[in-house]
Amino acid sequence: MTMQAILGYLRILAFFALLWGGYWVWNNVGCRRVEGAEMQPAVKKDTSPFITSGVRASDLKRDDIVFYTILQGTKTKTVVGRVIGEPGDRVRIEKGDVLINGTKIDSNYVAQDQRLPTDALAEMLVPRDHVFILSDGRKMGLNSRIDSRTLGPIGQWAIAGKIK
Repeated sequence: MTMQAILGYLRILAFFALLWGGYWVWNNVGCRRVEGAEMQPAVKKDTSPFITSGVRASDLKRDDIVFYTILQGTKTKTVVGRVIGEPGDRVRIEKGDVLINGTKIDSNYVAQDQRLPTDALAEMLVPRDHVFILSDGRKMGLNSRIDSRTLGPIGQWAIAGKIK
Protein backbone atom coordinates (compact mmCIF):
# COMPACT_ATOMS: atom_id res chain seq x y z
CA MET A 1 0.00 0.00 0.00
CA THR A 2 1.39 3.38 -0.95
CA MET A 3 1.74 6.37 1.28
CA GLN A 4 -0.76 8.26 -0.89
CA ALA A 5 -3.41 5.56 -0.33
CA ILE A 6 -2.79 5.59 3.43
CA LEU A 7 -3.18 9.40 3.53
CA GLY A 8 -6.43 9.06 1.54
CA TYR A 9 -7.82 6.59 4.08
CA LEU A 10 -6.73 8.84 6.96
CA ARG A 11 -8.54 11.82 5.38
CA ILE A 12 -11.72 9.76 5.06
CA LEU A 13 -11.36 8.57 8.66
CA ALA A 14 -10.80 12.16 9.89
CA PHE A 15 -13.85 13.36 7.96
CA PHE A 16 -16.11 10.74 9.55
CA ALA A 17 -14.62 11.42 12.99
CA LEU A 18 -15.45 15.13 12.62
CA LEU A 19 -18.92 14.27 11.32
CA TRP A 20 -19.56 11.96 14.27
CA GLY A 21 -18.20 14.57 16.73
CA GLY A 22 -20.50 17.23 15.30
CA TYR A 23 -23.47 14.88 15.54
CA TRP A 24 -22.60 14.08 19.17
CA VAL A 25 -22.30 17.77 20.10
CA TRP A 26 -25.59 18.56 18.33
CA ASN A 27 -27.40 15.85 20.32
CA ASN A 28 -25.75 16.38 23.71
CA VAL A 29 -25.14 20.11 23.93
CA GLY A 30 -27.43 22.48 22.15
CA CYS A 31 -30.03 25.20 22.41
CA ARG A 32 -33.79 25.18 22.75
CA ARG A 33 -36.03 28.19 22.28
CA VAL A 34 -38.12 29.31 25.26
CA GLU A 35 -41.46 30.31 23.78
CA GLY A 36 -43.49 31.08 26.91
CA ALA A 37 -43.03 33.41 29.88
CA GLU A 38 -43.74 30.69 32.47
CA MET A 39 -40.19 30.74 33.89
CA GLN A 40 -39.50 34.49 33.99
CA PRO A 41 -37.36 36.03 35.38
CA ALA A 42 -35.12 32.92 35.72
CA VAL A 43 -35.41 32.12 32.00
CA LYS A 44 -36.57 34.89 29.72
CA LYS A 45 -39.15 34.41 26.95
CA ASP A 46 -37.80 34.15 23.38
CA THR A 47 -34.28 33.18 24.48
CA SER A 48 -32.30 30.08 23.55
CA PRO A 49 -30.30 28.88 26.56
CA PHE A 50 -27.72 26.11 26.24
CA ILE A 51 -28.94 22.73 27.43
CA THR A 52 -27.42 19.37 28.21
CA SER A 53 -29.52 16.57 26.76
CA GLY A 54 -29.47 12.93 27.76
CA VAL A 55 -29.91 13.70 31.47
CA ARG A 56 -31.60 11.11 33.65
CA ALA A 57 -34.20 11.83 36.32
CA SER A 58 -31.83 10.46 38.95
CA ASP A 59 -29.20 13.05 37.89
CA LEU A 60 -31.58 15.99 38.38
CA LYS A 61 -31.71 17.91 41.65
CA ARG A 62 -34.24 20.27 43.15
CA ASP A 63 -34.14 23.72 41.48
CA ASP A 64 -32.66 22.42 38.20
CA ILE A 65 -34.42 23.99 35.22
CA VAL A 66 -35.29 21.57 32.44
CA PHE A 67 -37.00 21.36 29.07
CA TYR A 68 -39.56 18.58 28.80
CA THR A 69 -41.74 17.37 25.97
CA ILE A 70 -45.50 16.90 26.16
CA LEU A 71 -48.08 15.74 23.65
CA GLN A 72 -50.86 18.20 22.82
CA GLY A 73 -53.31 16.55 20.47
CA THR A 74 -51.19 15.21 17.64
CA LYS A 75 -48.29 17.64 18.16
CA THR A 76 -45.42 17.61 20.62
CA LYS A 77 -44.53 20.73 22.56
CA THR A 78 -41.40 21.52 24.55
CA VAL A 79 -41.98 23.37 27.84
CA VAL A 80 -39.53 24.66 30.45
CA GLY A 81 -39.95 24.19 34.22
CA ARG A 82 -38.16 23.85 37.56
CA VAL A 83 -37.56 20.49 39.25
CA ILE A 84 -39.30 20.60 42.63
CA GLY A 85 -39.50 16.93 43.58
CA GLU A 86 -36.94 14.20 43.00
CA PRO A 87 -37.64 10.45 42.71
CA GLY A 88 -38.95 9.17 46.05
CA ASP A 89 -40.15 12.57 47.32
CA ARG A 90 -43.71 13.13 48.60
CA VAL A 91 -45.03 16.39 47.12
CA ARG A 92 -48.10 18.32 48.26
CA ILE A 93 -49.41 21.86 47.62
CA GLU A 94 -51.47 23.59 50.33
CA LYS A 95 -52.76 27.16 49.89
CA GLY A 96 -50.07 27.80 47.29
CA ASP A 97 -47.23 26.50 49.48
CA VAL A 98 -45.23 23.53 48.18
CA LEU A 99 -44.36 20.87 50.74
CA ILE A 100 -41.71 18.22 50.08
CA ASN A 101 -41.77 15.25 52.47
CA GLY A 102 -43.95 17.34 54.82
CA THR A 103 -41.61 20.37 54.88
CA LYS A 104 -42.50 23.68 53.21
CA ILE A 105 -39.86 24.63 50.65
CA ASP A 106 -38.60 28.15 50.07
CA SER A 107 -40.09 29.36 46.79
CA ASN A 108 -38.33 32.73 46.66
CA TYR A 109 -37.88 32.33 42.88
CA VAL A 110 -41.68 32.62 42.44
CA ALA A 111 -42.61 36.31 42.28
CA GLN A 112 -45.14 37.42 44.88
CA ASP A 113 -47.65 38.37 42.18
CA GLN A 114 -47.32 34.87 40.65
CA ARG A 115 -48.27 32.92 43.79
CA LEU A 116 -51.61 31.17 43.79
CA PRO A 117 -52.89 31.12 47.40
CA THR A 118 -55.75 28.87 46.31
CA ASP A 119 -53.45 26.36 44.60
CA ALA A 120 -53.79 22.91 46.16
CA LEU A 121 -52.68 19.41 45.26
CA ALA A 122 -53.09 16.18 47.22
CA GLU A 123 -49.86 14.49 48.29
CA MET A 124 -48.26 12.31 45.66
CA LEU A 125 -45.16 10.16 45.59
CA VAL A 126 -42.67 10.89 42.80
CA PRO A 127 -41.91 7.49 41.21
CA ARG A 128 -38.48 6.25 40.19
CA ASP A 129 -37.29 7.76 36.87
CA HIS A 130 -39.68 10.72 37.29
CA VAL A 131 -39.45 14.29 38.63
CA PHE A 132 -42.08 16.76 39.83
CA ILE A 133 -41.86 20.01 37.84
CA LEU A 134 -43.49 23.41 38.42
CA SER A 135 -43.25 26.65 36.48
CA ASP A 136 -42.09 29.79 38.31
CA GLY A 137 -44.78 31.99 36.74
CA ARG A 138 -47.75 30.16 38.21
CA LYS A 139 -50.27 32.69 36.79
CA MET A 140 -48.68 33.22 33.37
CA GLY A 141 -51.36 31.51 31.33
CA LEU A 142 -51.66 28.15 29.60
CA ASN A 143 -47.96 27.19 29.61
CA SER A 144 -47.68 27.85 33.35
CA ARG A 145 -50.27 25.11 33.99
CA ILE A 146 -48.51 22.55 31.79
CA ASP A 147 -46.49 21.13 34.64
CA SER A 148 -46.82 18.43 37.28
CA ARG A 149 -49.93 20.08 38.76
CA THR A 150 -51.89 18.92 35.69
CA LEU A 151 -49.62 16.24 34.18
CA GLY A 152 -48.39 14.52 37.34
CA PRO A 153 -44.72 13.54 37.72
CA ILE A 154 -42.78 13.91 34.47
CA GLY A 155 -41.05 10.76 33.22
CA GLN A 156 -37.38 10.64 32.34
CA TRP A 157 -38.30 9.88 28.72
CA ALA A 158 -39.93 13.34 28.45
CA ILE A 159 -36.91 15.31 29.71
CA ALA A 160 -35.39 16.99 26.66
CA GLY A 161 -32.50 18.59 28.51
CA LYS A 162 -31.25 20.59 31.48
CA ILE A 163 -30.42 24.27 31.19
CA LYS A 164 -26.78 24.93 32.03
